[in-house]
Amino acid sequence: PTARSEPMSGPPVLASVEGIVVHERLAPLLRTLLAEAGVVGVSLGGGGHRDRAAQARLRAQNCPDPVASPPEACSPPTARVGESLHEYGLAIDFTADGALLLDREHPAYRFLDASSTWTGLVPHPSEPWHWSYRG
Repeated sequence: PTARSEPMSGPPVLASVEGIVVHERLAPLLRTLLAEAGVVGVSLGGGGHRDRAAQARLRAQNCPDPVASPPEACSPPTARVGESLHEYGLAIDFTADGALLLDREHPAYRFLDASSTWTGLVPHPSEPWHWSYRG
């Protein structure tokens, strides 16, 4: 689901922060978050923006019917093309020490959770790795 009730218009203005491509308004927060993670010994990385074609490839890979399946029918849940916050650079799939963040007990997850009040990043309920910017 998107963070807004109406779709965003036009392509997002993107910035790369330590290899994670995000919307420009998220970049300063992400830069600070990654720096603070390093200070406390948490190694974060990940992937942010993906275009419509990449989202369509994920749907084809994860969903029984790439066009019609609701996101929750996919494994893992995968937003429809045009509905993913990744397409706007407003979502990040985080990694810790180079591996997808799968465990809510992992120190990286706990760090992200503790930082969420000032970053505006919130976790997806069923995907510990997926955080969306709700700023």
